[in-house]
Amino acid sequence: MNTRTLILSLLLALPLVACSGKLDTDLTDSTAASDGNAISASDSDLALAGRELVDGDAFVASGDLSGDNFGTNGALKIGYHNGNHYETYLSFNVRERDQPAISRVCMKAASDGDSGWIYEVHDDFDQGAITWDTRSTDATQLTKGEISVAAGNWVCWKVSSVIDTSGDGRVVFAINSKSSTPANYMSQEGGQPPQLAYWQ
Repeated sequence: MNTRTLILSLLLALPLVACSGKLDTDLTDSTAASDGNAISASDSDLALAGRELVDGDAFVASGDLSGDNFGTNGALKIGYHNGNHYETYLSFNVRERDQPAISRVCMKAASDGDSGWIYEVHDDFDQGAITWDTRSTDATQLTKGEISVAAGNWVCWKVSSVIDTSGDGRVVFAINSKSSTPANYMSQEGGQPPQLAYWQ
């Protein structure tokens, strides 16, 4: 085996890991994320899945809105608008069940736009109190890239790598976007709660 072949073999053997650690300001895009892009899904696709409905959901906003709480809003916002940056936070209670083959966080789009990407957040939050100033940015990015979505469709992000259904637990996610035309999503107050969907 020549030196070039040996080096290539060693590189291929290295594990692929997601970007993690304390992010000082915004949740940012990373090419190191390992679970792929979001997908678009229909109501019939979701009907085939087991699910947990969201336990807590809220968006936060930077700038002049950084101290405001939006936990009762009917929409969940991401991306940039009128000089503010929006991020959405979700929490799910995971109940014991057979381990699913694929787990995805799914949200129903209330507007056309770009999907955003998803993080696992390592701290919990209070839906009625979270703001931009108090949110946790200690997070691991799970997906990369954005897709175009249409209002009325579900957007699903793969999160299988962080879901363990061998016992009861809790998991927290954040959705972020660098787009100036991101999709808005429906919250549990808006009548279509986000879901943690399981496919076998």
